[in-house]
Amino acid sequence: MYCSSSCPPTTMFDKLRRLVGGAEPAVAGDTDDVDNLVAGLQAVSIGPQDTTPTRPPHTSRVAFPLDWQRESPRPRGAQVIYPQLEPLSRSPPSTPSSRSATPPSPSPSPSPPPETPPRAAAPAPSANFVPFPTSSPPYEASPKPRSPGSVKIQCTAMTRQRVRCKNRFKPSPETLQWERHDSNSDDSEENSTFCHMHRKTESVPFGFLSRSGEFVEFSDWISPLTSAQTQKAIRLEMVKEISPSDPPGFIYVYKVEEDSHDGALVLKIGRSNNVTRRIGEWEKQCGKTLVVLGFWPAVAPMCKCSGRVERLSQLELADVSVYAPYMAEAERPPPPDKKRVRVKSITALARPPNGCDKCGEQHREIFTFLLPSEGPYKDEQVFYDVFIKSSVGKWVRFGNLIKR
Repeated sequence: MYCSSSCPPTTMFDKLRRLVGGAEPAVAGDTDDVDNLVAGLQAVSIGPQDTTPTRPPHTSRVAFPLDWQRESPRPRGAQVIYPQLEPLSRSPPSTPSSRSATPPSPSPSPSPPPETPPRAAAPAPSANFVPFPTSSPPYEASPKPRSPGSVKIQCTAMTRQRVRCKNRFKPSPETLQWERHDSNSDDSEENSTFCHMHRKTESVPFGFLSRSGEFVEFSDWISPLTSAQTQKAIRLEMVKEISPSDPPGFIYVYKVEEDSHDGALVLKIGRSNNVTRRIGEWEKQCGKTLVVLGFWPAVAPMCKCSGRVERLSQLELADVSVYAPYMAEAERPPPPDKKRVRVKSITALARPPNGCDKCGEQHREIFTFLLPSEGPYKDEQVFYDVFIKSSVGKWVRFGNLIKR
């Protein structure tokens, strides 16, 4: 038995030697085995001194079982059920067997996690709500399309040297939109395509270059008696590209005998590749008697672009029928309403207000010309030669000019 006054203090390892070897180690067994066992326990419990600062331990640490960590990846959309684990106790173990490195096994029956309460519905966005972008725009954004205001076009006016003006300017959005002028919409406004120098001096263009390279002036073809609205429609029709499907043909003028009288002349103006056959077709369709007053050209070959020539002839003669510029102020019919002029074409205004009294159809190629009570134009033949014959013959020559 050791003396408490003269012996060094008793440690845990001394107690271990007594437990294994007893009070007399030589009697119990080899002391080397006991010393090796004690030295190994000291190395395990104390270990080498590490000077690296360590992070303070967490307040709660959970040991995950190895079997749960080695599970195969769950399929997409499957619900994950986490096992209920118990945190390790921080109290020192009472026996050496509790220092084993094997983690505790999971509980045999894990309880399911508590149900998550349903989320509340998101409030409806207000009228001034602007959503925040979820992703940033790409580093190199694609170039924005050029706005109509950034496009510059060349002035269409001609200088005194018969050369096109070289000034470029930013047009209005309406100028960049080409309008399609069909047979029912010839009253469209012409857009201004002049620079600041020619916008006031050149209210309208005075000509254009034909396909043959010849310069055509509008004043040589458009009558000054025509209204300004119809002049715009005629200019637009003159500068249009000729359609490849525009066939050759004759331009005819027929007189409707039943509707013509002393104070009015009713004419049918159209095109056909066979003038005689067209009269027979008309009599079967309507039944009214037609008299041929003339057709152009009088001899072969036929007009090259009969559709364009027919359209130009009808525009100019419809204006004569509506406004009657050859009559005196007192006898002249009242001008049509401005709203009707904007909405309807001049050819529609020249048609009879009601349908045909014989077949009920609304004929588009029939025009009524009022004859004055005094003056040279009260004679039907004089009126026909001055206004009808000269107008149709002029546009037939124009068709042959641009179709060279």
